[in-house]
Amino acid sequence: MSKKEIFIILITAIIFALAGFGFFVFLRQNTFKTPIDVGGSEGGITPFPSGGEDRTSVKPGGGTGSGRFVDQDGQDTPVKKGQLIQLTEDLVSGAAPVSSTTLRYMERSTGNVYEVGYSGKNRKRLTNTTILKSFETFWTSKANKVLIKYFEEAGAAAERSVKNFLADLSGLSGEPKELGGVFLPSGIKAAAVSPVEDKVFYLILADGEHQGIVANFKNENKNSIFSLNFGEFNAEWPSRDIITLITKPAAMADGYLYFLNQRTEKFERILGGIKGLTARVSPDASKIIYSASDSRSGNFNTRILDTASNSSPEFDFNTLPEKCVWGASSKTIYCAAPKSLPKADYPDEWYSGEVSFNDSLWKKDFTDGSTALLYKDLGFDAINLSLSENGEYLIFVDKATGILWSLILK
Repeated sequence: MSKKEIFIILITAIIFALAGFGFFVFLRQNTFKTPIDVGGSEGGITPFPSGGEDRTSVKPGGGTGSGRFVDQDGQDTPVKKGQLIQLTEDLVSGAAPVSSTTLRYMERSTGNVYEVGYSGKNRKRLTNTTILKSFETFWTSKANKVLIKYFEEAGAAAERSVKNFLADLSGLSGEPKELGGVFLPSGIKAAAVSPVEDKVFYLILADGEHQGIVANFKNENKNSIFSLNFGEFNAEWPSRDIITLITKPAAMADGYLYFLNQRTEKFERILGGIKGLTARVSPDASKIIYSASDSRSGNFNTRILDTASNSSPEFDFNTLPEKCVWGASSKTIYCAAPKSLPKADYPDEWYSGEVSFNDSLWKKDFTDGSTALLYKDLGFDAINLSLSENGEYLIFVDKATGILWSLILK
């Protein structure tokens, strides 16, 4: 065999070896690549969808945004009922529905407000004002205004104080704009936003009394509707006239829930003497889901109060009311419920993060009494639930990571 023939054989062998190696790499990247999985084998998740902006980046567990979705059986399919969709890659301070197709959220790291579709498409940044250390938001109807709570560091010791800012998002379109609004006074103990009007309620300590103030979103037309010389409360505004005040919950402390009517200024006790009381009131104030701690078992019990009959049967499953959202008609409620409950002082250790849950998602219909499992295994602890305007999407936040998700209901 001549040297030329030997050289040709060697070159041919090298080419085949390189081709074989390339084919192996291709198979490894495409054949053995598995869907992202969070906290369990029964519930798949979607990669972070691309759309609106060019924002492809690494997600929890690996992978990049592709605009495709993985259902509970792990199948890569078009969007359909029962799919779980990761809407953000960054932590959010809160989110709220705008319409049947879009929602708004605040990015915690920047304070910028974004708008995005429930399937993760058509993302658009609305604001360019930097608000560092935002941690909670309260939105008006249609999410056109928002109360932002954030930490401000001041002084040599960098002491943290909470600031409250009323921001106006109406009319935002085109290029991102600065966030306009007004600050609320210092020393606010609790705040809530009306579900139907551009109004805010806040509790402030003044002249030795806790005063309840209702104002518009410019903090004008202020009306003091009640005052007490005691009490540390959390506030919510579930229906047009009813504001709820609930004592700060603790496992070993008696809790009380009050209705404050913003129109008549009537202050009425609804629940009381319940250890570890937390609650969420329906939009028509006819029903209340509430939980009570049980120190003997290291657990808690969940009940539903009918305010007309004053009956309070046990709920179908144990969960904390902060993990639920009522339907607009008050005839349905959606909840994230833990698959198992570790023994703890509730709700204290859950608030502090010492205890966390792996949730399933449920729907309870009070019209026919039915209960439906919507998603079996989220793999995380869900909070801040809300519904799209048409009830076709459920949105919520992973308590541990602050990442925003949606579930397709219809």
